[in-house]
Amino acid sequence: MNIFGLICIFIFSALWTFLTKKYLPKDIIEGTNKKIDERQTKIILEAFSYTLVWTVYALILAIILKLFGIGHPEKSILPEYPEVFYLIIIIIMLLLSFVYTKYKYSAKG
Repeated sequence: MNIFGLICIFIFSALWTFLTKKYLPKDIIEGTNKKIDERQTKIILEAFSYTLVWTVYALILAIILKLFGIGHPEKSILPEYPEVFYLIIIIIMLLLSFVYTKYKYSAKG
């Protein structure tokens, strides 16, 4: 690995640490975010937990499909980078979980 790769990894790690400490509630990661109240913390935690469960489901399903030869990874949208496909699925699931959870915790009238 060259020096450019190490610099990219360092920059990504620093940016990731900064963003998670700044914008996630203290219950998820030790940070100094005092702008999020208890209700918002519950919404975020529940959305992350739904997303984790569905991500594990999607990964296990992909493994089962590969084991039985049902899926064709060479014919997928991004055959060189399947991680991008999983990241897109995770982002969509996170957004849907967040909307559902926020609707569930919102006042109904």
